[in-house]
Amino acid sequence: MQPEQIFRQLNAPLAAAQQAQFPLDLPESVTEIGDWAFSDCTGLTSVTILVGVTEIGDQAFEGCESLTSVTIPKGVTEIGGEAFSGCTSQASVTISEGVTKIGEQAFDRCKNLTSVTIPESLTKIGAGAFSGCHQLADELADEQGMVIINGILFKYIGLGGEVAIPAGVTAIGYGAFCDCVNLTGVTIPEGVTEIGYGAFSGCKNLTNMTIPKGVTEIGEEAFAGCKSLTSVTITGTITDIHKSVFTRCRPVLIAPHTPVSGIVKEDKPGACVGFAKAYLDGAELDEEIKAGYLKYIKGQKKRLFPAAIQHEELLRLMLAEKILDRNDIDSLLAECGKQNNSAAKAAVLDYAGEI
Repeated sequence: MQPEQIFRQLNAPLAAAQQAQFPLDLPESVTEIGDWAFSDCTGLTSVTILVGVTEIGDQAFEGCESLTSVTIPKGVTEIGGEAFSGCTSQASVTISEGVTKIGEQAFDRCKNLTSVTIPESLTKIGAGAFSGCHQLADELADEQGMVIINGILFKYIGLGGEVAIPAGVTAIGYGAFCDCVNLTGVTIPEGVTEIGYGAFSGCKNLTNMTIPKGVTEIGEEAFAGCKSLTSVTITGTITDIHKSVFTRCRPVLIAPHTPVSGIVKEDKPGACVGFAKAYLDGAELDEEIKAGYLKYIKGQKKRLFPAAIQHEELLRLMLAEKILDRNDIDSLLAECGKQNNSAAKAAVLDYAGEI
């Protein structure tokens, strides 16, 4: 089969290439390997990419299950999403200097990958770029069981317990600690700016978390299913927290620098408890954010009664700010009965006697 036949179209799957069995040298005229160009080309065993190529498209070699190794030459600046996903025979990847971005799931499910050479030029590694590369994690993990590449913590395969992420890490990647059921605590260094999608999902024994002020983005489902997570402190400003971040856990959310408008309905009760704690502790609060929380608590007080009885800080704030009136007493006492909280009942009765 001649190269001219293979490269007639580089932006679509090539039926002829998919059915062939061969090593392949790309012609010098090729400057870009398009999306799906060799997708599911199961007979492709090796490919030589010349220096003139500048981009490898999305899913370009996805499912090339016989491909054993690849060298990304100088000149390529971007490797597309899922570009080599499912290349199950691939054992090594050499990425030359000049590549700045690896797309999402670029090497996903390359289960036999054991060696990757990463250049200093790389600045962006997409979510799940090396997910499912279990042998690679074993090869690259440090003494703590962490796989860290160019400042991104890709995977943790340690024993759990209390874990301290080292200085120099700037991002916690896609699913990095996913389903680490023995993980009980994590210390995140100040230099981290991003917590990726599902980073701590399924860590069912993780009890609390402090997110440093440098973090500006928390990915979807980052703490989903962390059933023991009771408290999360966000020390910086995150303007928007996705509704799935705390799916199936809903902890107390101490985020005094995040406006209540940036918190989804499901997380607002926990955020109000966190605000009440910061407020009562005399924390320095932005006046606009403070006013927003107080307005929300006053307007949604009945919906917050269960949280107020469960968490004394919120009840104390409601009492101190005279948010409750006589018409609220019976509902509060009923909630005290439901939760069998005698201390809260006594506080409500004392307040009722003063109004």
